[in-house]
Amino acid sequence: MNKDIITIDDYINGFPEKTKEILSNIRKIINQTAPEAIESISYGMPAYKLKDKPLIYFAGFKNHIGLYATPAAHSHFEKELSQYKKGKGSVQFPLNKPIPYDLIKIIVEFKIINIMADKSKQIDASIRLVNDKLNFIGTVEDNTPISIDYIPPLGDNLGYTSLELLLLSLSSCIGSSILTFLRKMNKSVKGCEIHSKGLRKEEHPTGFKKIFIEIIIESSNISSADMDKVLKLTEDTYCPVWSMIKGNVDMEVSYEIRIEKEG
Repeated sequence: MNKDIITIDDYINGFPEKTKEILSNIRKIINQTAPEAIESISYGMPAYKLKDKPLIYFAGFKNHIGLYATPAAHSHFEKELSQYKKGKGSVQFPLNKPIPYDLIKIIVEFKIINIMADKSKQIDASIRLVNDKLNFIGTVEDNTPISIDYIPPLGDNLGYTSLELLLLSLSSCIGSSILTFLRKMNKSVKGCEIHSKGLRKEEHPTGFKKIFIEIIIESSNISSADMDKVLKLTEDTYCPVWSMIKGNVDMEVSYEIRIEKEG
């Protein structure tokens, strides 16, 4: 390719029609999925940065399309990319086979979440005893303090128990993930409720042996297939609380889609 090319339009227009169409489709997916990303030409190919961090690169070749999403992303989607020729941080999509646009979109979403979450960020939490039993006040950075306590006679029921907070944390993590994806899919979400129930072990430590999650979504255009897709993404990739619980506690997740009421 011409090393003097400075715009992505010029880059794409230098290819045959079939390749040009594929490259344009990939560009459209990236722009729609990451509208805040900055596009440029870097290393002689279209490049995208988000928050000054590399998001993704792509390139056209005679017989394939190259996608470059860093080694971490390619490693995460190793199973989905297993049918394609790969390098440490690259994958080749042959031009004589269908281009996996849906997978490319998911990879971009994965990179966005990782960049925005900033895995290197440290979370600092503190609790302070406020009575002569087990009532603590908990704080995380500048958020509103919460009361944490235990049941009588050891505590006074003056706040959430630790396991109650775990259920709330898991529910909000799942809810945040599925709502983010549904909205990216241009789905209407009028309301959302998540109910959780934890069954505790009889022997000590009496943690949860099973957790039930019931999700109620009010929408006019969300299908069961949509929910199955976002729940799989949430479980496999995007909910860190679920990831920490998975393998330690049996989980049963169900959902109900309620038709959005008019008016």
